[in-house]
Amino acid sequence: MLPKKIEVDHESNTLEKTKISITSSITIETLSVDEIAIVFGYLSWRTILAARVCCKFREAAAVTLVPHTSVSSETDGLVPEFCINSSRAYGALTWMPRALPNLQQISVFHIHFEDGEHPYSLQRESTMPLNMPVHRFDTLSQFPKLTRLDIVEAKLNGYYPTLFFGFRYLKELNIYRTKTLKCNLQMISDGFPMLEVLYWAVSPCLEGDIRSFRTVRNTLRSVFVIQCDKVKGDFMDLADFPNLEQLCFNQTSVGGDFRRIKEDDFPKIRFFDIPKDCFSLDRVDDAELVMAISCRLQKTNGAMIGPWTLRGSSQDSYPTDIFSLLKPPFVVRTVQAGPRIGWRWSNGQKGGSCETNWLDREPVAEDNDYGQYLEDLKSIQASVVSYRGFFKPPTLEEYQRLTTHW
Repeated sequence: MLPKKIEVDHESNTLEKTKISITSSITIETLSVDEIAIVFGYLSWRTILAARVCCKFREAAAVTLVPHTSVSSETDGLVPEFCINSSRAYGALTWMPRALPNLQQISVFHIHFEDGEHPYSLQRESTMPLNMPVHRFDTLSQFPKLTRLDIVEAKLNGYYPTLFFGFRYLKELNIYRTKTLKCNLQMISDGFPMLEVLYWAVSPCLEGDIRSFRTVRNTLRSVFVIQCDKVKGDFMDLADFPNLEQLCFNQTSVGGDFRRIKEDDFPKIRFFDIPKDCFSLDRVDDAELVMAISCRLQKTNGAMIGPWTLRGSSQDSYPTDIFSLLKPPFVVRTVQAGPRIGWRWSNGQKGGSCETNWLDREPVAEDNDYGQYLEDLKSIQASVVSYRGFFKPPTLEEYQRLTTHW
């Protein structure tokens, strides 16, 4: 048998030789500072510092946008790698701006800073050591390219203009338990024009109206303001934010009427948590509208909202029967079985749910998720015992008849 003819692709062969020739000719000397900086951009700050062994590498490190990196902690899980949590670590801020001026993330934990402008007159805390060193806050401003800043349980007292006008590229700000840090929401919006994520919790000195966030309307993705009772406003002022995915104003003075939410409002919302008063209903019949909105947001964006409760002062409300201890079903929340979404009233007890008010058609056997629907439906119906046949809370007379035979 004659051997098969072997075709040689001369063009492909030449290209491969060229690649090998180019690869073998690349050396440190042939790479520019900008090209080395691109490589450094994939490394942690520790690795970049260790690589500064020659003038060219030091120049490259100085222009590198150092990425966010995290390390694993046994107690705290994943934590930021560049963490200032002691006076010794703070000392690195004296030389790091020369080595890595484009550092993009800094986390500050438990550091005692000098008082800012208009500080409170405070006595030294009994738990604070007498010789605890005090540091300058404006040292952080030597990193103008920061995109993320975390400040956790740091001693800050008064206003710090450097914080709000030194980081124009900041995208994520996380501040927790800075009880005497003075700030207002307008300073945040004006100081961080590229802000995407804000987490500010347990800071009673934070104040202002959330309408101030309209300055960063197009960039804001996540807002968590928690236990800041001087923060006020109407959450509906954020309804037209195109990229807002998470909104939380728990334990604040923020209010608003959920029933005002229109079909195009909060187009990307996935998490929605507002003060409990905003989730209270004046009448049982109010549930139909608010639950239709809640179900729509859950179906379109996966947003879990609620539960809602009937106000104790409502004329539809009545107390629990002291003999049967059967609680009235005055809590309403969404339910889902496969692709089908609805809502129902419940008392939170086993078997204490009312019938479901479905908003979607029932799936048919030909649907792909029909099996999942049947499985979920069985679990939903199992909790309907005490109020079987009721699609909303019984009237007082109906409730009294139920408790008589309970």
